[in-house]
Amino acid sequence: MTKLLIITKDKQIEQNFLEAFSKGDYELKIVEYEENIIDIANNFIPEIAVIDDTYSNTDIQNICNKLKFYSQANDIQILLLTDGDTYTQDPLAKIDGYLLRPINNKIAVATINAHMRTRNRLDMIFNKTSELAKSLYQLNVMYDTSSQLAGTLDKTKLINIMTEGLERSISYSLCAVLIFNDESDIKLIIHSLNPVSERLEQALKLRMMINYKNLFENQKQPLDFSINNIHIKKQSKHTDGIYDLKILNYDTLFCPINTSDKFFGLIEVFREDKLTSEDFTCFQTLVKQVSLPLESALLYEEITKTNKKLEKLEQLKSEFISIVSHELRTPLTAIKNSLNIMLSGKSGEMNETSTKFLNLANRNVNRLSGIINDLLDLSKIEAGKMEYRFDEFNIKDPAEQVCATLEGLAKDKNISLEIKAEDNLPKVYGDSSKIEQVIANLIANAIKFTNEDGKIKVEIKTAKPEEISMKNALKGGYIQVSVEDNGIGIKQEDIPKVFDKFQQIESSLVRKIGGTGLGLPIAKQLIEAHRGMIWVESELNHGSTFSFIIPIAKDINKFMMELDKQIQYAKYNHSNLALIRAEQQHTDELIKEIAQDSFGILQKYKNAQVFTQKKEDKNTAFIILPSANKMAADIIIQKLKDYIQSNKNNYLDYNIFMSSCIYPEGALSANELIEKTTKEHENKIKTEEKV
Repeated sequence: MTKLLIITKDKQIEQNFLEAFSKGDYELKIVEYEENIIDIANNFIPEIAVIDDTYSNTDIQNICNKLKFYSQANDIQILLLTDGDTYTQDPLAKIDGYLLRPINNKIAVATINAHMRTRNRLDMIFNKTSELAKSLYQLNVMYDTSSQLAGTLDKTKLINIMTEGLERSISYSLCAVLIFNDESDIKLIIHSLNPVSERLEQALKLRMMINYKNLFENQKQPLDFSINNIHIKKQSKHTDGIYDLKILNYDTLFCPINTSDKFFGLIEVFREDKLTSEDFTCFQTLVKQVSLPLESALLYEEITKTNKKLEKLEQLKSEFISIVSHELRTPLTAIKNSLNIMLSGKSGEMNETSTKFLNLANRNVNRLSGIINDLLDLSKIEAGKMEYRFDEFNIKDPAEQVCATLEGLAKDKNISLEIKAEDNLPKVYGDSSKIEQVIANLIANAIKFTNEDGKIKVEIKTAKPEEISMKNALKGGYIQVSVEDNGIGIKQEDIPKVFDKFQQIESSLVRKIGGTGLGLPIAKQLIEAHRGMIWVESELNHGSTFSFIIPIAKDINKFMMELDKQIQYAKYNHSNLALIRAEQQHTDELIKEIAQDSFGILQKYKNAQVFTQKKEDKNTAFIILPSANKMAADIIIQKLKDYIQSNKNNYLDYNIFMSSCIYPEGALSANELIEKTTKEHENKIKTEEKV
């Protein structure tokens, strides 16, 4: 039925309309213009209004505005009844069409029907447009939610992202999510527009438990639990008004949350307005979207737990080895001292047989002592307790000392031991005692696995950059040490295993010689702690060449190695480390003063170190602050800025940029720390340039 509102004070016009629309599906309401026209329209809800043009332009404009914008009939079609001389009404009157006076019944009916068709088409277009806009909005929400889900491996955050996406896309009143960790840890997360009452909380617990039971009605339930095992976590958007049991009568959507092979939980949403099929599709899509990230989160959680267990086992193993080694060392030292006294003749003269057996015992005691030392070194390295004293030194010195020490051992097998060093070698940066230990291990191995009358050559040279295939190689250059022999060699398939712990390549000679298989793994760990690399080239029955590189003593290398050392210290002590970067262009006056701590700001920070570097027209200072957090770094930066500001007459044309990064929350390695400070630094420069 078409509802017509006729606004006129002319009785003849009233009669004409009653006659014209007496037949057909029409309902007429004829009124004069009054102030309460909005109430009339709200009660009648007309689809078309006809206004007599005998009213003033102002009245017509008021009627149109009230009907169009302030009544519930805001999609109404308005026609102006005119005699043909007043088509040019005020454009603000919002007229949709005209009827001519005198009224012709057929023309009037045709005009009204035409405008009804127009109105219906407009309604259809509006509805389709609204549906399309809603669909586009929901698609945008789903895309945005998907992007957010990919950015975290935290289960709680993933559920929150999903519920936020649902709230944005389907505008629920309340969302309840039941999450299963285990039988004793079951969470009911309630997100709602308004706070929920206590009895609604209990009702939701019972409802979600029933939903769970119904979901697995004819199947084995993944978990058997009671309502007392459910712990509630709730969050409301507003603080006024309280949801009670009435909300359970709202329209609902329900869905289980599954990963590929595991039931994770279930979700139900409640909305006062009726939910549509589009809402259901969006709901299902968003719940499915969270499945894959949840699976990744569960896998990550499992891997993390396993890693923690392995770390604990590794720690227990290292502690056990350390304790046992220390316990063995004490009686072994006493045995060794006793053997030395007896062999020296201080305890009395020994016959030839006794001396022979005592020498055998002494050799085995020394061998056992070496094994214990290897075990202790390995446990220290793995626990992060190995101490390094880095300094500049000439690598030729420890190499010559080792050759002199092991020369007698080589002569016993008539093996020639030769050392060749490049002239004018630059100094290296590292712990000379640890490098000596590595060289000793390589030469001792070469002697051990080289037949009599063999040759061993130790070569020291500057490493060529193109020959260094190490990831994150330092830019300051390296020195290479190689130990070459013509011994038994190694099979190609065994080469990848030579630096593994407790590995010895199977052969009759190896079984005869024996050993723990710890020397090379220890050497590898020591070299890597120096930011170096160790490798082997070998051919069976043609000998082997073991080589390693360590950094040259340049500022950039020193800085990276000290940063590595401090990170290792922080990791072992579960503490922080701050790296501050200060950069000045064109001049290095301020950088020099920071390096010398002319400001006196770094004095109270124990073990603080400053390293400088120059690249093109940029001068940079890196400040390493052990056991310092973000707040400490910010304080240092602010103090430096305050000092520069208070002495701005001295630093008038100086422009310095400062940034910081903290281990472990900001980065986990030296390269990451530097990269983060560089990015922050570049962002600050861009920001200032825009300003």
